[in-house]
Amino acid sequence: MRYTVVLEQEEDGGYVASVPALPGCVTQGDNRAEAMSNIREAIALYVEDCRDAGDPVPTEAGKEFIENPLMDAMGIFPEDQLQVTVSGHSLIITPRRT
Repeated sequence: MRYTVVLEQEEDGGYVASVPALPGCVTQGDNRAEAMSNIREAIALYVEDCRDAGDPVPTEAGKEFIENPLMDAMGIFPEDQLQVTVSGHSLIITPRRT
């Protein structure tokens, strides 16, 4: 499964990470790396809870992504354009560049 992670910088310098496809799956961190680490754990727990409860695991099936060629060409914030793949109990986070 692939999930879009939205990473937003707070005024205090910290970051908030959320997954729009997983309602309520939100976390924060003092820096980008911590926020991304926390959201990986939050996604894993969310998916595990869904499975344990016998509920369907939300997906982003049918969703299309549009890349911003200008941002890619300039290398602006490439770490914000990440894909999270959940496979069993493993999370794989990779750039969406092709």
